[in-house]
Amino acid sequence: MAKKEVSNDIITGKSVAPELKQLFALGMEYKNQQHDYPQAIACFQKIIAQEPDFMHPHYLLGLTYVDTQEWEKVIPCFERVNELVDDEGDAYFSIAYAYQKLGKHSEAIANFRQAEAIGLKDNQLSNLYYFWAISEKMMALQSVEPTFTKFEPALKRINQALALHQTAQFNLEKAQILFQMQIYYNALDLFKLVSKNPQTPKDDLIRANLGMAYCYTALDDYAKALKLIAQIVDETPELKPVIAQDSLLDNLRNHSGSAAGK
Repeated sequence: MAKKEVSNDIITGKSVAPELKQLFALGMEYKNQQHDYPQAIACFQKIIAQEPDFMHPHYLLGLTYVDTQEWEKVIPCFERVNELVDDEGDAYFSIAYAYQKLGKHSEAIANFRQAEAIGLKDNQLSNLYYFWAISEKMMALQSVEPTFTKFEPALKRINQALALHQTAQFNLEKAQILFQMQIYYNALDLFKLVSKNPQTPKDDLIRANLGMAYCYTALDDYAKALKLIAQIVDETPELKPVIAQDSLLDNLRNHSGSAAGK
């Protein structure tokens, strides 16, 4: 629905000149079929220069900048969409996602909340809650509040995501939040759940096994933690230097060093 005194036919493109409609179709082809993002961007920008109140080129330009991961450029495109119409919750979702990628989690959360209030057409609500949980978790990690209370908003959002859709990604995120809350046994159970699922993608399986190693380290079960780390390094040698610097495994390294010295 239009928000300003502009013809709805212009905003939706109904009364836009035929040559601009053809240019829009060409930009769509460049973006979606050919993946020629510079050409797609050029098409959408030409349309916007001639018909700035035509909403769809702003939307597609924003999505193209998502494809190219130019997060700073994503935001004004979808802000312009929201200046023109009041029912595009997906535009707020895209703004929130861009802010999250830029590490601006407070801004991300505000836009996730607005997207939820308006509703989504193109994105899954479960994904909104998943990404919202990530920003809430990052905000909690930056907070000086007590450990349990500061992660409750993140836990609420990931539970909402899981209520709609059960995925390895969502369960891993919940397990990581529980780990940060120091609820180690519950986190461990979720990491195990993901690890035992034969359909879990390889990257998620590595994350699950590493999460289990974190939990075993926190629970002082160093033998199981070491076994998992050895398995991860054996299967994915390129992770060895990353794991070697991981501060969450400091207790494991200290224990191993002490045991070696005896």
